[in-house]
Amino acid sequence: SLVFDKRSVGASLGDTVNVSFAELAADAQGALARLRAALPANTPVGYFGPSQGGWVAITASALPDRPDFLVLQSGDATSPFDQVMHQ
Repeated sequence: SLVFDKRSVGASLGDTVNVSFAELAADAQGALARLRAALPANTPVGYFGPSQGGWVAITASALPDRPDFLVLQSGDATSPFDQVMHQ
């Protein structure tokens, strides 16, 4: 598995607040490509998206370099806006 920090958390640079799901999905796709390059050919790789990470995983799964699987944990039943407003 490959786990990374959110932007501006730990050793990561960037802005956690003002980043779109599309930008985070591009980050995830880059991570997926690096993981695929490090593993033997035909090794299944995918996304695990907990909570709001589920939105990122779904968005990333729609990009051209598709994962082999997708796991969502505590996926949201509302839009991202409604989720944030509820918080």
